[in-house]
Amino acid sequence: ITAAANLEGQENYPACSYPSVLRDILGAEEVYNLGIGGSTIGRYWSDPFVERYQEIPQDVDIILVMGGSNDSFCLSEREFGTLTERKPWTFCGDLDELMSGLRDHYPYAEIYFITPLPNILQDYLMRERSYLLPQRDLVNVILTLSAEYDFTVIDLYNSNLLDSHDTERLRNRCDDLDAFYQQLAILFTMPGSPCVYYGTEIALEGGHDPDCRRCMPWDEIDSDENQERIALLRALICMRREEEACRSLHFDFPHKYPQKQCVEYRKLGREGRQIEVLLNCGSEPMEIQGEGEVLFSRGCDGGILEAGGTLIWRLPFTV
Repeated sequence: ITAAANLEGQENYPACSYPSVLRDILGAEEVYNLGIGGSTIGRYWSDPFVERYQEIPQDVDIILVMGGSNDSFCLSEREFGTLTERKPWTFCGDLDELMSGLRDHYPYAEIYFITPLPNILQDYLMRERSYLLPQRDLVNVILTLSAEYDFTVIDLYNSNLLDSHDTERLRNRCDDLDAFYQQLAILFTMPGSPCVYYGTEIALEGGHDPDCRRCMPWDEIDSDENQERIALLRALICMRREEEACRSLHFDFPHKYPQKQCVEYRKLGREGRQIEVLLNCGSEPMEIQGEGEVLFSRGCDGGILEAGGTLIWRLPFTV
């Protein structure tokens, strides 16, 4: 996470910064942020991780390393290197050196590597600079070496996301909160790893970069409105964790509703277990057919799904 030095002029910025907030959430004694904007894992660019990791205090309990985005903007095959040779001043070699150093210098710390989010800028730059490599090549090396060193990976690259620090925020692209929560309902019932950009839990607004990087309004986080929105996202997260069918690769589209603007699909889990997702994208209420155990709902009451409403429920068990 970069230092966000561009926000230092804002009032009370240190108390709202990433390390301060994370420290409070975790109840940690201290959280250190060594991120520098524009830095890379390898030595071929600016402020490389491989030359700075020993700045981490010796007594830390958890180390999280997120890198690769800036590396992909400047790497040719020569700077990328190979996993066979792992030469210094290449991505493969310097990443291997970084992981080895972390393992040896911090033997009692839990170490996590985080793959970079898919970056649309990389696709643009590859059209302009033919020597650049696909971002996936770097991600595959991070995954391979993390497995060798037995480090846990938080794989953001292979995740599903609706907005990020490179895009307009989801709330800005939705006409209303109904459409906003309908898209989140789809996100949390798709295969893969759902990824939520900070602020989405309170439907934070923001246009294109840099407006999408607004500070979290921590002084407003306990308002009734924000707590209600946080509760809705928490309900989706809990549903995702508890319902295997949400994560299933298997779909069914029964087409039992005549409304043209009704999105309707079922997710098929193990042993005949199913959930059904209903999104009323039309302008009129619709009557819900069948029965089930409600897992998540918004705009749903007494067997009626209101315009803009969302219903996810577990269907009766079938063999």
